[in-house]
Amino acid sequence: MQLYQLTKYFLQHFFSEHVVFVGGVHCTFRSFGDSVKPRGVVSNFLVAVFCRHLFMKPDGHPDVSKRHYFFSNIDDNLLKHPNEANQLTLVNAFRRSKKARPLHLSNLIFFPIHLENHWFVFVVDIKDLLWVFLDSYYTEEFEYHQNI
Repeated sequence: MQLYQLTKYFLQHFFSEHVVFVGGVHCTFRSFGDSVKPRGVVSNFLVAVFCRHLFMKPDGHPDVSKRHYFFSNIDDNLLKHPNEANQLTLVNAFRRSKKARPLHLSNLIFFPIHLENHWFVFVVDIKDLLWVFLDSYYTEEFEYHQNI
């Protein structure tokens, strides 16, 4: 009963507080809790925090790692029709990323994508000239990936 009361207390008092804050990117108590609870859906805020964490590691900067990790809002726009996508969001993201390391000089570019209530990672492997889908649930034979 004490665990229930403690959880209830945190939900009532810290619902919108930042529970994770990494380099200017944050996740609230609610987003974090909804992401890690049984049968929860991982929040795009938690994915953004993880991407930022990878960037902030000692060897995580694109100039050292030769990797770029984009937030999921970029992928949301890449999957839209060009007339519907937020072009300014895309332009700003790619401009900022090239300041760290030009994309064409990188080895890997990671795009975490949330589509139809499912997360996967699309990787552009520039070094080996490959496009890779990292998906723990669907294989390439599934109709899910045929539409992408």
